[in-house]
Amino acid sequence: MSAIFGFACSTSRNMSENQRAKGHYRLYSYPKSIKTSRLNKDRYQRIIIAGTNDFKGEINPKIYPIKNRFSEKRELKLGGIAALKAYLDVLQEEAQGNLVYVDAGNFINPKENHGYSLFLAEYLKADALSLGVNELSLKRNGNFPRYIQALARRGNYNLISSNIFDLRTTEPIKWDNISYTRVKSVNGVKVGFIGIIAPKLANKVPDKNINGLYIQNAAKKIIVHAKELRRSGV
Repeated sequence: MSAIFGFACSTSRNMSENQRAKGHYRLYSYPKSIKTSRLNKDRYQRIIIAGTNDFKGEINPKIYPIKNRFSEKRELKLGGIAALKAYLDVLQEEAQGNLVYVDAGNFINPKENHGYSLFLAEYLKADALSLGVNELSLKRNGNFPRYIQALARRGNYNLISSNIFDLRTTEPIKWDNISYTRVKSVNGVKVGFIGIIAPKLANKVPDKNINGLYIQNAAKKIIVHAKELRRSGV
């Protein structure tokens, strides 16, 4: 459930052609040039899935100076929330309302801007945002589960976590505003989301945060939750 998005500054030799209101079609994976077959709408519906991972709170773009023979100040901007939003807007337009956008985890920078990063996830209209190592590594005094739930209560972020087990209650975690799975109807089709953390990644989470929690076998939990979702019509 992940993808790599690339951004570039220029696609034209004529610099004046690079200032466009809608952006460069070449920067967005040639969406208009994709040949799609006609579907029998009585049997099939087209759904486009876009995924990100490891955003790590990179709200602002990286700026790189470009050397040139005229000694002019030229810069190349890569990434950032504005570029990602522009990319998703183009995909949404091309998908004609059939786009599903998910993030597989590590959307937050553990050191800063926790709440603001989650606000931006809502701004990007993420249909499902899985907890990752970064989300489990948030550094705050006091109770970690209480802190992540306090963040989640601030908005509708569609946070999911499907394989974290609470050793104290001997049950899967029951945290406010964080669900095991999520279902969204897209053009009449129920789409289910499962958010998984690889058990080996527990070694990267601070002991204070992971204490009392257990990351369950990924494959088994996918099978269990997938069966549950299918029973509900997904």
